[in-house]
Amino acid sequence: MRPTICFILFLLGLTVLGGCGSPTRRLDLAKWRSGVTDYINNHANGDPAVLGDITDAQGRCAFVMLGHPEPDKAADYHGLLVDVQPIGDGTGYIYLVGCVKKAKLTSVNSAVLLADPPHLRWHIGKGDGAGFKTYLAHTEEQWRSLHPGALESQPFYCGFPLAGEQFTAAVSGNTVTITHPASGAKWTVGIR
Repeated sequence: MRPTICFILFLLGLTVLGGCGSPTRRLDLAKWRSGVTDYINNHANGDPAVLGDITDAQGRCAFVMLGHPEPDKAADYHGLLVDVQPIGDGTGYIYLVGCVKKAKLTSVNSAVLLADPPHLRWHIGKGDGAGFKTYLAHTEEQWRSLHPGALESQPFYCGFPLAGEQFTAAVSGNTVTITHPASGAKWTVGIR
């Protein structure tokens, strides 16, 4: 069943981007967010609980949209469902969304889908701050330790999330904080 869901998400990504005949498929965080909302509304009868059933190739709860089949031309968005927690009168689906452009991680954003039936509201954090820089430095350090012969100028591939990575989420009042314990990187998003 899970491979079918991944295939459906791939087709949904193609539909959102103008069909499989389109020579370029441009994705951004807003299109990823729209893809999640569209999936809930049109394939899950408006029930966001389905997000806990959608997995990536590593079996983690995630919503993935591929921008192009060739990595050197792609901008892919991988939203890892870190946690589901009550927030106010609703349920918060807490994501960390990584963008990999041309085989390089370019941003990681925190995103919370607040489901307060019948309303779905998105809250997006900033992805270009200290959390992203700390995380990226950590992943590069890990890569270089595994490839000691690599030249310092040699680029390293950094997808998102890396195999085995763990993230935690905490809700305090109107703020959600996502942490990558291995690096100490943190992302926050305010709930309005």
